[in-house]
Amino acid sequence: MSAKYKEIAPSLIDEYGRYCSILIVTATKIEKDVVHEYLFPIDGQDKILKIQKNSYTYYLGKFGYYNAVHVATGNMGSISRNAAIKTTMKAIEFWKPKVVLMVGIAFGGKPEKVRIGDVLISECVVNYQLIRVNEDGSHTYRGQEGPASSLLLNRFVSADDWRFNVKFDDQDYEAKHVHGLILSGEELVDNKDRKKELMTEWPDAIGGEMEGAGIYTACDGNSVSGWILVKGVCDYGDGDKGKNPNKDLFQEIAVRSSVNLAEHVFSSPYAFEEIGLYSGAFPYPKEESEDSKKKINDALEEQVKRQLAKQKTSQKYIPETFIEVNKNKESLRYFCDPFAFIPKVMWEYSVLNFVPLNKLLAKKGAAAFDFDLQGFEKDAQLVQIESIPHFCARLDNYLKVKISELEHPPVASNSLRDFSYKLSHLEETFQWLAKKVCLIKEDAGQGKTNFVCDLAENFLIKRKVPSVFLLGTDIDPSDIRKSLLNRVYPDRSDLNFETFLSELEQYCRSVNRPFVIIIDGLNENAAAQKLSENLEKFIAEITERTYIKVIITCRSEYYQKHFSNFDKSSFSPQMCETDRLTIGRDKVASHKIFNGYLAFFNINLRTYSTKVFEQLTQNYLLLRIFCDAHRGESIPYLGHIHKESLFRQYFDTKVTEITKRMEGDDELKVSGPINIRNFIGRLIAYMVENRKYENIPLDGLLEKDDNRKVYIRFLDENILVRRDPTGSKGIFGDQEVVNFTFDEFRDYLLSEYLISLVYPKDKKTFLLFLKEEINPSSRILEGCGTFLYYITKKSGNADLLKIVEGQVWFDSIYLRCIFNLEDKYITPTDRDKIFAIIGTNRQSAIFIFFAFRYRYRPTEAPNLNLQHYLEHLRGLSPEEFYSKFLELFTNREFLNDQINIDSFLADTESFLDHYDDGDSEDSDDAIVIDSEKDFPHSLFEILIYLFPYRSSLEISQLYERYYHRFPVQAKAQLKIARGSRNLESSIKKICRRYDILL
Repeated sequence: MSAKYKEIAPSLIDEYGRYCSILIVTATKIEKDVVHEYLFPIDGQDKILKIQKNSYTYYLGKFGYYNAVHVATGNMGSISRNAAIKTTMKAIEFWKPKVVLMVGIAFGGKPEKVRIGDVLISECVVNYQLIRVNEDGSHTYRGQEGPASSLLLNRFVSADDWRFNVKFDDQDYEAKHVHGLILSGEELVDNKDRKKELMTEWPDAIGGEMEGAGIYTACDGNSVSGWILVKGVCDYGDGDKGKNPNKDLFQEIAVRSSVNLAEHVFSSPYAFEEIGLYSGAFPYPKEESEDSKKKINDALEEQVKRQLAKQKTSQKYIPETFIEVNKNKESLRYFCDPFAFIPKVMWEYSVLNFVPLNKLLAKKGAAAFDFDLQGFEKDAQLVQIESIPHFCARLDNYLKVKISELEHPPVASNSLRDFSYKLSHLEETFQWLAKKVCLIKEDAGQGKTNFVCDLAENFLIKRKVPSVFLLGTDIDPSDIRKSLLNRVYPDRSDLNFETFLSELEQYCRSVNRPFVIIIDGLNENAAAQKLSENLEKFIAEITERTYIKVIITCRSEYYQKHFSNFDKSSFSPQMCETDRLTIGRDKVASHKIFNGYLAFFNINLRTYSTKVFEQLTQNYLLLRIFCDAHRGESIPYLGHIHKESLFRQYFDTKVTEITKRMEGDDELKVSGPINIRNFIGRLIAYMVENRKYENIPLDGLLEKDDNRKVYIRFLDENILVRRDPTGSKGIFGDQEVVNFTFDEFRDYLLSEYLISLVYPKDKKTFLLFLKEEINPSSRILEGCGTFLYYITKKSGNADLLKIVEGQVWFDSIYLRCIFNLEDKYITPTDRDKIFAIIGTNRQSAIFIFFAFRYRYRPTEAPNLNLQHYLEHLRGLSPEEFYSKFLELFTNREFLNDQINIDSFLADTESFLDHYDDGDSEDSDDAIVIDSEKDFPHSLFEILIYLFPYRSSLEISQLYERYYHRFPVQAKAQLKIARGSRNLESSIKKICRRYDILL
């Protein structure tokens, strides 16, 4: 190793991380080399420290007056493997710096404004490669401008005493620094026309480079106080890069000028104290001397972490599965840490362009629209906890006046609406900074808890926002203050609430952040009405303090019934509400949630079919059940979800787990036995006996010795059965009912109850129930009919199976059932019945084709697989082969009663693509090809049976590609298929065309 470096173990990152204030990122070797010339050992060391962790190497040293860690990206650009985004995010995770600085080279914008060696400083960065391709082939750029830190920008722009001399050829001049918009993209721009296109779109751009968008993306929402891009001009991206003999010299000049400027700026020992950046060995000297403030913040952080751990244990919070919905996440960030986001909001206002509007007004002879925030920009930099209400009120009044001017313009024009909308939209976002109470209300199972847990873990804790996280069940409605104190200081009885608030206020003022109280699940408190009354008073009093904010969550129907008084409370003008939390079904969201659940439940699912992926991601409740049932398992391959078996395993697992957890919960103070299985049994029995499948009275399910509090907690904490309000009162108070969250699980339990308890005791009652309750007009037919067949088929009871198969509705569910039944229960008779159905109608034939296509692994499904279907096709007459198979396909789009041949071929070819690409990690396909033994050869065998299709060229070309990749398997398939009179001639023709010898 070089004498300049001393290597230390990666386990010491946490210890040395406290000395790190700045993260410096570079992309090229020359950038790294120059940075290291300016890097010196930190105090107490004689060498630069080198730490290698995972795929990254970090260098810790002193840069100017500050301790800094340097990392070089593995690739140029932002998004490729080990490029700017991933490298920076990992470094932030490991080192937790206050500032991220990227130095290096860039291309200059206009040669008349910037020269070689001039330094570009980012006011903001825009990703110019986010584009929309329009119908006419033109492009619309959609990249959002990401603002750099206003404080860092000020310090760099104010470096008037910086000097750096540039010399090359006969040139000798002083470099200057220029600040403005910097373009960023994955292209290495070296083309005059491309450069002109970019500068035409962004005429104010001062230059461009490849990593800035990645730096902004990595830093946005993370714990850093600010980021900035500082890059020297090495060329102009105009096609001269490769021809210029001074190329290497210009790059070195550009790097040296940018690093020199950065080192000059960070040689000020006091310039960055406002963001917690201190010179010397200890970056946080103030916090270390203020023990009381550290203690209260530590106590709060420990409480939040305890609550998060509890939510993870109860599985109400599944980390890494929160999906951004609308702008809820951003809004809550503004709400929780307004002082950090005021500069961002002010910048968004400052870049609004009203020039086109004023041109329009001038043409109409009207006065120009005046929008000037200069009077607010200075105040925005000085806002503190006590002044934020006044500042926000002033700015809000000004914005409303301006919005009113646009909504009531001096001239009539529809074009004014766009400007009014933009300003109104920003004004709505701005409102979140000043609000004091945030309400999150949603239906059951829509992710309220996951949302606030994600906010607490990935924002409040990481940004050191003081907070407390309570559950509705944690609160004693008669003493909310004591409930809060007990959670923060469980071992202290001497602390009163006012003393706690006094210490808390001092801490909040010192860090200029509010104290955030989260109360999740108001509806889960057993004394909802009393809580409603006392919580309203508590929130009204507590939010009079400028440094306190409150977040509450509640199920929509319970909020309407018990907590709607908040809407008319004294704090209602200061209350805001999130948008709906409903998750979209896009592929990115589905993959994130799917992989997040598998990781949380420690399930190693290596290989799975597209059908399984679709089943589990189209119903996240089913995904949760699957993960609960298979926690900690290693599953080599999963081709089907057998719901009857899954529900049985889930029920047995959860009943035992929940009972054990509740018996061990000291807060519940359980006396007597807990029998969750018996409780669910009473619920199902009530449904069967009363022919009622929803809104089951809770009091009717509880027996004399039951602990009501325990069962209410069970109903509130599990994911399948819930309690709901009825909207009516009984003589002893509000009545509540019980419902299943997942109807399919209810139908499974109903079917089990009917077969295991009703049928053996009273066959007549069983038959009557089938006739009256499970019929073509019944709402439980789809679920119960299916599960009755599964359970009966697996039972081996021939008489019972005959009864089920004799029902008038059985034929309508048979195909769906048989293909989802576990293979070991399928018989040759079942196969014959399936093939008989093929000729009845086209829709059934198409369903059967795709069902067999999913069963392409004979070893996984020996009794019913694709080979059986192909064998059936070989035995058909020419007329049957055409009508029952070939006629199912078409090259026309958007036909529901035929299979689009192009889509089918594309799907099939994707398996070859993934195999040839080495099963890329970036693949979106759900099927993972582990090795050649997992390759779906049978899917390509289908192509042989399509050779006689009228447009067979693409079919034969795809099969030829498969043949050259897997010649042994292909020859075996062709030999089997040519025994069919329907295929013999077409196979001979294809073999001649592609020189295939059988």
